[in-house]
Amino acid sequence: MHFDAAFTHRGYLLNCAPACASDGTWQPYVVISRSSDGELVANRFFPPNSVFLTKALR
Repeated sequence: MHFDAAFTHRGYLLNCAPACASDGTWQPYVVISRSSDGELVANRFFPPNSVFLTKALR
């Protein structure tokens, strides 16, 4: 999967991307918005144990 991926599901857009922490590690982050008008519904980090040393695997 590409490190910056968007999915649609039942009228919502889920955009997943890596977010850099202050210690230089990366954590998955998701932004959920309505497909119809782009209104932000939620933005969340994945659980704290989902931390990676690099932005993406090649």
